[in-house]
Amino acid sequence: MTEPVKVFDNVQIRMGSISGSAFLTILGEDISSFATPQNDYKVRVIDSAGKRANGFLDVVYPAETLGPERMTNTGFETRVGTDDDGVKDGFTGWSTNSFLTVVVESVTAATIAPHGGVRCVRCSIDAYPGRITSSIAVDDYGRYRLSFWTRGDGINSGFWEVRFYSQSTLIASGHPGIKGTDWTYVEVDVDLPLIGGAISVNLRGEAGASGSVYFDDASFKKVTVERLSNTNLLSNADFETAGTVGEFYRSFDLSFDSLLRDIFSDWTEDTSAGGVLEKIEASWFHNGVRSLKATCGAADNQYSKVEQTFITEVGQFYKISLWASGDGVNAGAYSLYDVVNGKVYADSVSTGIPWIAWTQVNVYFTALSESTKLSLISPLVANGYIYFDEVSIKKVYCKEVAIGARITSTRGGFVQGWESVDSDFAYSDTAYYSVRIYDLINRIPAVPSVARHGGDISIDWDTYTMEGDFSFVDGDLEADDGLRTSVIISLFSDRRAREDDALPDPASTDKRGWWGDLASPEVEKDEIGSRLWLLSREKTTPEVLIRAEQYAKEALQWMIEDGVAASVSVKAERLDSYSATRLDLLVEIKRVSGEIVTTKFDIQWQNMYA
Repeated sequence: MTEPVKVFDNVQIRMGSISGSAFLTILGEDISSFATPQNDYKVRVIDSAGKRANGFLDVVYPAETLGPERMTNTGFETRVGTDDDGVKDGFTGWSTNSFLTVVVESVTAATIAPHGGVRCVRCSIDAYPGRITSSIAVDDYGRYRLSFWTRGDGINSGFWEVRFYSQSTLIASGHPGIKGTDWTYVEVDVDLPLIGGAISVNLRGEAGASGSVYFDDASFKKVTVERLSNTNLLSNADFETAGTVGEFYRSFDLSFDSLLRDIFSDWTEDTSAGGVLEKIEASWFHNGVRSLKATCGAADNQYSKVEQTFITEVGQFYKISLWASGDGVNAGAYSLYDVVNGKVYADSVSTGIPWIAWTQVNVYFTALSESTKLSLISPLVANGYIYFDEVSIKKVYCKEVAIGARITSTRGGFVQGWESVDSDFAYSDTAYYSVRIYDLINRIPAVPSVARHGGDISIDWDTYTMEGDFSFVDGDLEADDGLRTSVIISLFSDRRAREDDALPDPASTDKRGWWGDLASPEVEKDEIGSRLWLLSREKTTPEVLIRAEQYAKEALQWMIEDGVAASVSVKAERLDSYSATRLDLLVEIKRVSGEIVTTKFDIQWQNMYA
């Protein structure tokens, strides 16, 4: 490891779980600029005893806050009627559609044990689904969180819907597919357009089936996730200002598309594929008096689009917010590019808004360079059209960053917890720590002084590159007691393959190994390293996990024979992520003194998939 690019000494922190999703907050400090999708920065937290926790700074995640509950009688505890009698009941704050043979009723543990409280709701199903509806006044647009507990009857599962109050227009819906008889939690975020009135939240069964579904402990709350800058990085973001050239020719009532291309000021317009761009006035806009209409040509893939390039800060977290509306069938799309490095953040990602209703879409990203480009794109279906209005890109201010084991995905986003933590690392909300951040791409060289701490030179292992490097402390080579470094050398140096070992590359004859083992055979089978490298192209099957344990134990056996350790145990585990499959090795060494030292390593060969 090289010199840190940032050091925080004597600071208090808030730290997430070691094994699950994790985060790091340094009280009073903002470290969000070091968090990137590529995990280019490594963080080390050191306690007062010198014990360490290591991880990679991942994409920033703003802390969420939920507003007050918008539903009433969320647990269906208040009802009008009789429980468990198979007859329609009424529920305070809810309406039902019970008619004919369909029944929405209150049931207790006499029929089905509720998830919470003493009652839940049963929606029976036949040709029509039983449905229970909460009508909710909405005084603010944005993102809302719908959650509930549901279970089926072993065959049928429930649906959820969010509609305008009239029930005529669907805003969002979903089918969680919970058919089992165990209560299961469902949570979904819904972006509501500015409607100024009320919405209906429906919980129902599946039409045409026969049976029952159950619901309990529902909730609907406004989600607030960030503090934003007041500055929009886009110009003419609401499409109110017309382009100079287009307006000039339009004033002569000319309709040549080549002359009218400059429809919107500050946006680059592209209709070269055969699509059409229009400025819509008075008839359909979210705010102001104009909006953008983008139409596909007479054939599929004849798209149209507008683009704008804006200045960003490397490592800064941003929010893109836009309003979109479809044509009833088709949705638009957006793309986001890193102009300097030629990387793609998002490539023609659908807004998911096909319906004819203005709906807000929010997207987050961390800038990788000083220049970023946003594209707003028409549908790719012949004659399909969509609308955009009020687009904004603003900084998100946040002091919390995610900690993730290093991943290969260029977009990141999957948080796996801390990479490695010393077994006796001590965490407390009231303790003080040293936090060091290292740049893994633009490494700062360090020149060690003559003086060095006692013990062996410490090697820091990078699980992504599968390489070790020296660590430095205040310009000096960092030291440890030799045990962790010895384990790293033993596991990740390549031991020579045996004659009957299958090599990862069938075309290769290189058995690897250290030449010194061949030159000094005075101690039989005294070889350095491990045969873990033989697994580099294997799938992570149970058999491979067993082989990994065997190879690791073989590599560490010398510790027992030389009296360094009383015993060594190794446990191999498979961990799946969105981008790859990882093999974890948990090594536990019991010293002769009785002290137990635990070290965890993860192996992420590119070819190691499911």
